[in-house]
Amino acid sequence: MNWPFLSASVVLYVLGLLWLTRTRRYLATYVWGAFGLTFLGVNMVTLMGWGKALQDMEAHHLAALFALIGRPMQVFEGNIVLIPEATGWTGIGIGIECSTLIESFALAGLVMFYPRLTLRERAGRTAFGLLATYVLNMLRLIVIVMMVMIWGKPVVMLAHAFVGRLIFFLGVIWLFWRLLTLPTLHMIRRDIEVTGRAAT
Repeated sequence: MNWPFLSASVVLYVLGLLWLTRTRRYLATYVWGAFGLTFLGVNMVTLMGWGKALQDMEAHHLAALFALIGRPMQVFEGNIVLIPEATGWTGIGIGIECSTLIESFALAGLVMFYPRLTLRERAGRTAFGLLATYVLNMLRLIVIVMMVMIWGKPVVMLAHAFVGRLIFFLGVIWLFWRLLTLPTLHMIRRDIEVTGRAAT
């Protein structure tokens, strides 16, 4: 991805949104808006170097949390955490998967383009969702680090690829349930109670 291609993508995205909105294709507008925002946002942040800044911030927050409980770690090259364990030090790098960059933009797009919420509700839910996503990711990283501290380097893959992902995945499912699915069900029930049928 480079700036000229990203700029062309932004123009196409805006034109697509305008056309879909004008022709009242509501579901297509929602899908185009949400996933387009995710694609453009992730690539723009990456090009501007902010993704690396987010990874570095998470690494330092992680080290600070463990320093508070008397288990200090070192941060190397910004986003590599050196974990003390029985055989020495094990380094884990916080990359784009553990940065919450993709999940955060996906959540923002899905909530901000949700048609049946007011702008204030969308902004509030997005702010809460972004904070909750960050907290969930920190919980994932804490579990990974604790497993490495206890069992050493052999459990790195298990901790990252299975346990950490499972914790984050379940947390994100709960979060999307609270922010999108549950409000939708409430709206459908209210529509049925008022009109006798769900609004389309």
